[in-house]
Amino acid sequence: MKRRCDPRFVKKTYSKARSWRKTAQELNALYDVNFSHVHWRAYSLGERDIADAATRAALGLGPRPCPTCGRKPEAVKLSRLLKRMTPKDLRNWKRLRAARKYKAANQFLLEVCDRKKSTTKGGETK
Repeated sequence: MKRRCDPRFVKKTYSKARSWRKTAQELNALYDVNFSHVHWRAYSLGERDIADAATRAALGLGPRPCPTCGRKPEAVKLSRLLKRMTPKDLRNWKRLRAARKYKAANQFLLEVCDRKKSTTKGGETK
C-alpha cells in the first residue's frame, strides 16, 4: 500500500537520495505522476501546493482547502441531512451508531442525503 505523500515524506526521500532529480524519479515512479524535481522541491518546502484533485488522490492526499477561507469541503452538508431526515431515520441512525456499525451508519446518512426533499402544502416533511 502506498504511503500518503506529505512534504515530510518528500524531504525524507530527498535525504536518502541526496539529489532532487533522483527524488523526483523515485516519487514519480512510486505515485505514477509526472512532476519535475523543482515542483517536488517546492512542495517539500511548502512553497507550492497540489491543486489537481486526481493528482491529490494519487498521492493519497485529502481534498484541498479553500484558498481564501482555508476550510476543507464537507462530504455531507448538515443542512441537507436535516431537510431529508425523518424521526424514524434519526432513530435508525442512532441505533446503528449504538451498535457500533459506523460504516452502515455512514452509508445510511449518504442514502438520506441523496433523497429528494419532499414537502406537503404546510411545508412539513413527509
